[in-house]
Amino acid sequence: MSIASRATPNDRINMRILLALIATCLGIGLATACAAPQEVSTEPGAPAAADAGGDSPEAPAPESQVTKVGTWATADDGIAFRVSKLKKSTVGALASGGRPGDPAVVATIQFRNGSKRQFDATMVTVTARLGADGVEAEQVFQEGTDGMFDGTISPGRTATTTFMFAAEKTADLKAVSIEVNPGFEYESFQFEGGL
Repeated sequence: MSIASRATPNDRINMRILLALIATCLGIGLATACAAPQEVSTEPGAPAAADAGGDSPEAPAPESQVTKVGTWATADDGIAFRVSKLKKSTVGALASGGRPGDPAVVATIQFRNGSKRQFDATMVTVTARLGADGVEAEQVFQEGTDGMFDGTISPGRTATTTFMFAAEKTADLKAVSIEVNPGFEYESFQFEGGL
């Protein structure tokens, strides 16, 4: 039996992300691919704050990277993304991740390409924290959910997929925080809601 045939879906995703990072850094060059991330906000096209001048050494407070489920977050280059909805589910008997019968949340993630170039959706990562204590949730792969984006998104187009995460108890689904990172060139954003 080969190593590849024994790999879990999580192992394959981690390897895919690693290979994509290496290809990005080699293909585009370290200075470009590994530069400061694109800033992301919930107000597309908002102008940068003007320098007020004066002697105050304090910098303006950074914008919070947390918003509600349903709100679009938009990067400087026009890539917009959101968690459009949350749905209650249950981990199935044939699922990879979680335990059969555990409660789960399915998050629908959307990306809209408002830039002038192809967007590589394979670099998107999604994680979840559940419950009042923000416990990191295990991703679940089962029929009916996608668990990752594939390919690229052309300018002007939107892509939607679903991610599933297991909860320890149903009460944890009252506080859901989904963190979406569009790729190494971007800042992450957290979308909060509950079921």
